[in-house]
Amino acid sequence: MQITASLRDRIEPFRETASVFHVPLELFAENSWIEVLLGQGIMPKRHHPAADVMSDAELVRFLGDLRANVDNTVRQMPAHMDYLRGYCPGQPPTR
Repeated sequence: MQITASLRDRIEPFRETASVFHVPLELFAENSWIEVLLGQGIMPKRHHPAADVMSDAELVRFLGDLRANVDNTVRQMPAHMDYLRGYCPGQPPTR
């Protein structure tokens, strides 16, 4: 299947070095592009170049902060079923 030049320009940097970028007024943020590309089976060949300019301590701290932010966000979210009950309540199916 042919893809647009803009999509190819989005895929290739990710495929090479896990690089993503944001275009103003675009629907997806960087994290959404990562999820879409990985979901389509596009795996980076190498890690992002930013990891090469950090010391080991900086990288450990950065990744630890990232994990802490994700963990904090997850703790604040409702359980999946609770979310569904609040978002689209209805009668449970009868058997």
